[in-house]
Amino acid sequence: MKVAAANTDHRQKAIAPWHGDGDALVWSGGPVSPTTGWVLHEPLDGLDATAGLGSSGTVHVASGLDLSTSPEKLRVIAATPPRRLRLLLGYSGWAPGQLAAEMARGSWLHADADPEIIFDTPAEGMWDRAVRSLGIANPESVVQGRGVH
Repeated sequence: MKVAAANTDHRQKAIAPWHGDGDALVWSGGPVSPTTGWVLHEPLDGLDATAGLGSSGTVHVASGLDLSTSPEKLRVIAATPPRRLRLLLGYSGWAPGQLAAEMARGSWLHADADPEIIFDTPAEGMWDRAVRSLGIANPESVVQGRGVH
């Protein structure tokens, strides 16, 4: 596997042997807890997802999109990886009320969680495609931050 973020060195004992593509990228999910693994993936037989946060280790996010976090589920995925997945280390977090305040100020654009954008669009085209899905014909007119959000 290759790490998709610069200055990231996560050489640790693996949870399980990886039986997927040897060139699979490990994406940076954010700066918080950068050694914590997450897998965003298409729904899989045998990985029952819950509708919300819980102890199952896999959460149904949207149609065609699940998130697995428990070591047990990560082992299952590592043994037989799905075709559509994103391996992530770390996450982004906010102080209490911070994200709600940013959303109220209009600091965020809200697009549907679209598996085609997440899994089938090259990283450099994700922002453009997500913004266009909102009906914005000229994504360059939107001020954007650094990276894929």
